[in-house]
Amino acid sequence: MTLQCEVHERINTGAAALNRDLFGRHGVFVASLFGWRHCGKTSLLEATLRDAGDDLRIGVVVGNILADQEVQRLRKLAQQVIAIETVDLSASLLHEAVSRIDLSELDVLLIERSGASVVVNQGGLDLGQAANIDIFSVSDGDKAVRYPERIKHADLMLLTKTDLIPGSDFNFGRFSRIVQRMNPDAPLITLSLLTGQGLDQWIAWLRAKREAAVQ
Repeated sequence: MTLQCEVHERINTGAAALNRDLFGRHGVFVASLFGWRHCGKTSLLEATLRDAGDDLRIGVVVGNILADQEVQRLRKLAQQVIAIETVDLSASLLHEAVSRIDLSELDVLLIERSGASVVVNQGGLDLGQAANIDIFSVSDGDKAVRYPERIKHADLMLLTKTDLIPGSDFNFGRFSRIVQRMNPDAPLITLSLLTGQGLDQWIAWLRAKREAAVQ
């Protein structure tokens, strides 16, 4: 590791600790969502904001190169939404962003980030989040075996667009076995925003994590 990388890592570690302390003091459960483009991250966030109900107050930080476009969609459903246009979201960038969010008005903060940086950096840089959520999509094919580090560092696995499985060559049995072998502690939730499959289970998982965070 070069000196520049060491300095960058130390700065990020310090910022992540500040973030973690800030989120803890406000009782906010924070999760990082990562996956490739077109895996359905933004659509999932829209559905989550729409269906979670008033008893689960959710904010969103979008950190990728198309953040402004995606935030325009999300702001139709929630006020506490921030865009950070970046290739690789860092804890320092997140710390600046959350200064523009009223954490006292939130129960959950979801961070959407690019899957590209996460692939080469295990679960991605530590942002101070409490959980990592790894998203795969049926439309991308069965790619689980290619990204073991992503899966190993995930606290929850989501498989989206499962309504496309009939008529496709996606082998769900193989996918689920690979995920289970690589990370037996991470639950796998299958989702279809077209049919609504799995959405209640996903939101229930968020509620449970938030309740645990404030105990």
